[in-house]
Amino acid sequence: MKVTLKFNKAPTFLKCQIKRMVNQKRLGFYLQGFYMIILAVMVAGATYWWRDNKAAETEKNSQVYASSLRQTIVSLNGQLLDEKIKNNSANQIVCGETVGAPVQNTIKNITTAINNGNPAALLGYMAVNVSILHVESGLITNNSQTQAVNEISNFISNNSSFWDYDFSLPASDIGMYLSGAYGKYFPSSAVIGRSGDNRIISFSFDCKNQISVILVARNEKLLI
Repeated sequence: MKVTLKFNKAPTFLKCQIKRMVNQKRLGFYLQGFYMIILAVMVAGATYWWRDNKAAETEKNSQVYASSLRQTIVSLNGQLLDEKIKNNSANQIVCGETVGAPVQNTIKNITTAINNGNPAALLGYMAVNVSILHVESGLITNNSQTQAVNEISNFISNNSSFWDYDFSLPASDIGMYLSGAYGKYFPSSAVIGRSGDNRIISFSFDCKNQISVILVARNEKLLI
């Protein structure tokens, strides 16, 4: 009788052992899958962090390069404008590099012409050749009187609602322009106007007191 009981209990014990082994195997499989998921998440996070840092570093380097390139362009444009002024035959023979100062009547007529949207009135106050510096693009053009009038007209016609150019700017504001990259184009004799939306136009003169250089900037922040 005892022998029979032992044989009857044996299969139950083996079943429990087998079931326990199967459960442990399943648990190991689940844990392995869980660990793989965690590992995948960690790898993805590390990859994203690396790419994000790399992108930030690249953007920073690009900004530094762009700033350096802009300064180089400003310097080269300044040299180019100087050469154009020197090589301006009409001015070179008579004026050389002498900078003139306009009389009050000239200043009044310039301010009136700009604020009335009538740059054609400036024809009689211009040198034979006029250099125009476009700050936003860095482009320097050498113009006839008619071409210069057209350039000015294009510049001010885009903001006709702001033709109230102020030609009596505070010395502190002009000082900011002087301390910027384009400071050399704001001599003490320059006639400088600022529109209601902060555009800047500046007129410089040769020794005959004629407009020889014009600077235009669509925002004064480009000068600071």
